[in-house]
Amino acid sequence: VWVSWEEHGDREMRSVLITGGSGYLGRHLAKRLLQTDCERICIYSRGEHRQAEMRAQLEDSRLRFFIGDVRDKERLELAMRGVEVVIHAAALKRIEVGFSNPGEIVKTNVQGSMNVVEAAARAGVRKSLLLSSDKAYQPVSPYGQTKALAESIFLTANNVHPGHVDSCLCDTGQRPPADTPDKIAAPAQTRRQVDALFEFDFL
Repeated sequence: VWVSWEEHGDREMRSVLITGGSGYLGRHLAKRLLQTDCERICIYSRGEHRQAEMRAQLEDSRLRFFIGDVRDKERLELAMRGVEVVIHAAALKRIEVGFSNPGEIVKTNVQGSMNVVEAAARAGVRKSLLLSSDKAYQPVSPYGQTKALAESIFLTANNVHPGHVDSCLCDTGQRPPADTPDKIAAPAQTRRQVDALFEFDFL
């Protein structure tokens, strides 16, 4: 995604906001962005403890931290001011949680995605990217169903807000073999997901 930052050197601000930025994938994205010439990386999430850990671990003045929920559109719009690119990684992801709390997963994964798109348009964001999942293909769970709806919301945003924000999605849901231990698979899978984003022709 970000290898072509240099082509946009005439811009006054090069900044990215990651929703769910203190989560597992969000932290790895932030680390990769810190290796580029990106000038500001906004971490938007609900987890104050994870944000504190992330701030202590990375110690980079380019990082900005916002406590907020994607259910809060006004807070999203405030956090997005001056941001060029939004990566929407926030979601409720646990399959069993979706089955037992379908209303809550809709509020975060569907309404939250609508809030991200609308806040991005109002804040003047140039690009927005949804991190999707393989579970959105022929979904059989509330999680997969809500991610499929989130995909539709982001793709439709190009027609709803023409000229305001270019929206697209990236499926980073490749899974390791079922017999691979989680403690071994998780780091390798995350590296593949991050690499897929950086190779994605987004800018």
